[in-house]
Parts: sequence; structure tokens; C-alpha cells
Amino acid sequence: LVELRLAADELTGTFSFRPAGGEWQTLLASADLRPITTNAAGGGSHFTGAVVGVHARREPARPLVTNSR
Repeated sequence: LVELRLAADELTGTFSFRPAGGEWQTLLASADLRPITTNAAGGGSHFTGAVVGVHARREPARPLVTNSR
């Protein structure tokens, strides 16, 4: 089990994680969140399609495919 956290303050965010029973570790501090704002999409009152949140998924293993000719 790994916990994920996004702490946002206005236009900056800090992304962190912690393994089960462990301490929080910062992945990225003070990330610029302006690219996902309405202003970055040209202003106005429309949905930018951006959702702030943390997501992780586990995918099944796939064989390595090489492009050999």
C-alpha cells in the first residue's frame, strides 16, 4: 500500500507519497499549477478539462516489444 498526497496552495502544489507505515516523502515541491487554470485555457468561465488530484494504477506486466527489422 502506498498513499499519495497533493497539497495545493493557490497556484503551487506539492506531490508526496508514503509507503505503508512510512514517512511522507516529497516527489515534487512547489509545482506550478498555472497550466491547469482557466486563465491558461484563454480565460472565461469554461471547463478546462483539468482535474487536480492524485491517481495511481497497477497494470499487468506486458512483454517488452522491440522494433527490430
